[in-house]
Amino acid sequence: MRAPAPVAIVLLVVACGGSPNADPFASTTSVTANTSVPETTAVLPTTTTMEPTALRDGELMACLVGTWVLDVEAFERDFQAAVDPQRNSILVDLVSGGASLDFGEGHRVILSYDDLTFTVRLPTEGPAEFSHNEMVVTGEVTATYRLEGNSLTLSDLGGSDLVFRQWTRLGEGEPQENPFLFVHPLTLAMSPALIPVWHPGVVTLECDEEQLVVSARFDTPDVDVPPPTSWLRQERDE
Repeated sequence: MRAPAPVAIVLLVVACGGSPNADPFASTTSVTANTSVPETTAVLPTTTTMEPTALRDGELMACLVGTWVLDVEAFERDFQAAVDPQRNSILVDLVSGGASLDFGEGHRVILSYDDLTFTVRLPTEGPAEFSHNEMVVTGEVTATYRLEGNSLTLSDLGGSDLVFRQWTRLGEGEPQENPFLFVHPLTLAMSPALIPVWHPGVVTLECDEEQLVVSARFDTPDVDVPPPTSWLRQERDE
């Protein structure tokens, strides 16, 4: 096991306009699943908390089949380790919710988020010493999946929209709707077609009997690697 390398937080524009006094709970940013998915065969370095596997395509495919649930404790830990391992100024906290991932034998996958909610406290310049940022991820997406080595590609996307909502509170002020994401969500979305702002990149997988780790990086040099997401295999009912 090894910890992910520190990375900087990435801000992404996900919506334009909007009043700064708008009710943050009355408006959401909805990302509609597209059917056109960029493809690449780039080989990426491992940035996960799991030792890399050497599974061949068929073995990795067989390993994926089944139902997985998001390891929320690992999500919080890896996110914190990526942005500020010593917790000097940036604090990450998972509030509630979860997610599931179901890989079928027929190359179909279902990705479902149940109001996954997490917060990040960031230092700011100005009267307010910190900003408190909250993101909620919800929605369910179905897709056809394909592997090239350990690189994952999704196509034939359907289901409901994958929705990212975020609002920010400066100091003790009121929360306001915020069109900027404080972390790139590619390892949460698992496909460039499902992220609010598209960057050429690849999602890679590492799998064993108990754990699935989703990692990513981008071809664009000024976009930092997002934290990995870890998923635990759900026990099958006897």
